[in-house]
Amino acid sequence: EKPQAFTNIEGIIEKSEALMVARGDLGVELGVYRVPFAQKLLIQRAKQAGLFVITATQMVESMIEAPVPTRAEVSDLENAVFDGTDAVMLSGEAASGKFPAEAVMAEASAAR
Repeated sequence: EKPQAFTNIEGIIEKSEALMVARGDLGVELGVYRVPFAQKLLIQRAKQAGLFVITATQMVESMIEAPVPTRAEVSDLENAVFDGTDAVMLSGEAASGKFPAEAVMAEASAAR
């Protein structure tokens, strides 16, 4: 979640059993344009070390109000899966959204 973690990512991974890619916090700390690179790097390094990876935050954010994800969200989900993430985590979509079951199904469909 912090820029300093990137300078010690190997040390953090070495002492971890799993890694969460918290994209919302990364966006705040690194800027939104650096999140895709950071996400790919973190997933790659974690998978090389054999860690379980969770990618989270704004995966299908539009589904708080809409019953289907945007094409960009589906692409984002698929890219996380292609990169090797083991799980994607819902937050607002399931906690306060109008379509929580549909959000779960959208994420499950992307993982196939």
